[in-house]
Parts: sequence; structure tokens; C-alpha cells
Amino acid sequence: MASVVVCPASKAHYFESFDAYQFEKPHSCPVVPANFDAEGNPHSLTNLSFNDLDRMSNTSHKLARGRKTVAPQWALNDASLRTVLVAFWERRAHIRTSGSERERLMAAHAKMLTTIPDLLARLRVLSHDFVSCPDPVRKTLLVNQIRNLDSQVLNIRRGPALTLAILTFYYRLALDSVGVAETLHVSSTHVRQQLHRMKLVAARLERGEPVQKVNEAPPKPPETAEERAKRRDLSARRRKLKEKIARGERKLEKLRVGHDAALKVVEVRARKLYEQRLCKAEAARNAALSRVTELAESVLEHAQTVSVFA
Repeated sequence: MASVVVCPASKAHYFESFDAYQFEKPHSCPVVPANFDAEGNPHSLTNLSFNDLDRMSNTSHKLARGRKTVAPQWALNDASLRTVLVAFWERRAHIRTSGSERERLMAAHAKMLTTIPDLLARLRVLSHDFVSCPDPVRKTLLVNQIRNLDSQVLNIRRGPALTLAILTFYYRLALDSVGVAETLHVSSTHVRQQLHRMKLVAARLERGEPVQKVNEAPPKPPETAEERAKRRDLSARRRKLKEKIARGERKLEKLRVGHDAALKVVEVRARKLYEQRLCKAEAARNAALSRVTELAESVLEHAQTVSVFA
């Protein structure tokens, strides 16, 4: 059998920048132990001391290092966060109730849930208009309105839990608006709007101002069938008027094009007539010059004949 010989460790070379035996013996100034027992006594050491910091690389990690502002204190305190969340939903529902924070939040959410049938009715009307509309420009506008109403219905159904999740993921977990939107399956624009509105509510609470404006308009009542018919009639009239204006603009454009073409034709004809008259005048001038030349030659010949007979 082959024998195995264990060689002793050689001395450190001059080019080694570290101590190969720095962790061989425990140091005199250990750091806080890694593990404790049930009574609080340490039972395992890390064999590291503060003297090892000189031979280690230190790195620091900043939470949300890409942001220009730090997280507000009300977003990191549970009590303040509950107060701001309740005030935000009361402002959104346009109500002022009394009771505990839980009861007030549930009342505001219940009030917002009552607006869903009206939103769904408007969503059905817009969807019908989108299907029957031939205008691509109006279809683009209808797509944006339908998307906004659909997002509004879904967010109201999810309730204050969605707002709380946005605040938690953004301020406490340091995700950006895109990361929060991907996690909660919402749009990043909605995340930024929610954060901005929550900041405004928190600022009003800190200044002692009422969360709801005194002159704030009350929520609109549900739309009746007669009002819906009037709105559809007005929309149809407005659409017809826009079509008439578009037809008039197209006719005016055709007239402009025809006018420009007629001007070009007149210009070409005038140029041709001018060239023809110029050619005729040149021909008449050449004919007159030739006649004068002939007369001069005949007079000269006659004079020479007279001088010979004389």
C-alpha cells in the first residue's frame, strides 16, 4: 500500500499579504458571540475581534440608495400609518365618521363600494361605443377611458389593503414604483399617484388642517336613464358636428388644390401665349428688316445704273 506523508506547513512567503494563521487561536477581544443558549450565555464564538477590522474589507448598504428623499416617519410608524390611511380613505369617500380607526376605515370602504354599479354602467356604455365607433381617434380615447374605469373598479374592490401594500413595499421594502406595480399587478402610474396623495394627506394632518376641503364638491349622484339618454344624444350631436366640420375642411382643401392647379394652368397658358406673340413679333421684325435691306440694295443698284449712263 502507498504511504501518505503529511508535510508540515511551510513559512509564509514575502509576497503573501495575509496571515495564514490569523484564526488559529481565539483573540483577546472577541466580538459579540454568534449564538446564545436559553439562559443568555454564549456557547459558541466567532473567533473574530475588532482587531480584525484592519485586515478586512468593510462595505455599507444604503436602503433605497437611488432616491433623493428618505422615507417619511409616518410611513415607518404603524400608529401614524393607520391614521394617515384612514384619513386618506375618508377623503376619497367624502365622508366624516366617528368611532375607532377600524370602523371609520370600513365605513369609507363601504361607501366606495357603493360607487361600483355606476362605474360598471359607464364601463358598459363606453364598451358599446367602442365596438360601434368607426373613428380610430375616438377609439383611442375610449380605450384610455375604459382602462381608467376598469382600474378604478378593481382598486376599489381591493380596498385599503392595496394602499397599505403600496406603502409597505415602497417605503419599508425600498422597491421602486415599477417593482411595486409588478408585485401588486397594478400600474406604476397608480402607485405614484397613491404615494403623492398620501403625502398630501399626511402633510395636512401634520399642519392640523382638515383633511377634506371645505369647498370640496360632493360626489355625483348616480346617473339616471334619462340623463344617460341625454348624454348619448349630446355625444351623437357632437360627433355629427365634428364630421360636418371635417367634411367642410376636406372640401376646402380640395378647393385649395383646384385653385392652385388652375393657377398653374393659367400660368402655363399665359407663358405659351407670350412666347407665341414674341415669336410673331420677332418674325415681323425680321421680315421688315429684310424688306428694308432689299429696298436699300435696289436703290443702290439704281444709283449705280444712273451713274453709268451719266
